[in-house]
Amino acid sequence: MQVLPTRRSRAALALCSLLPMAACAADKPQRTAVMVRAEADPGTPLSGVGVLLDGRTLGTSDAGGALPLALEGLLGESVRLDVSCPAGHRLTSSPLRVVLRPSTG
Repeated sequence: MQVLPTRRSRAALALCSLLPMAACAADKPQRTAVMVRAEADPGTPLSGVGVLLDGRTLGTSDAGGALPLALEGLLGESVRLDVSCPAGHRLTSSPLRVVLRPSTG
């Protein structure tokens, strides 16, 4: 007797065969694009804001208050970013916590 797979069982088999690969890919650090936006007041961009990771400066915000970053880590990992303000400004929130997630396009 020969058993032929149905569409449902073929789909389940394909899914099961992909799961081990997905698990392996999730264990490898990946570069994740992150955009930091600094504001002096809501809607007012602030330049010169420094963003640090483990005491190392990653960059400073531009005239538009933007700082594009590429952070490396495991998907789902939480990364703490410290912030330093330019003269005349003070930090009003805690350090940034960024959860690394794949881009949604």
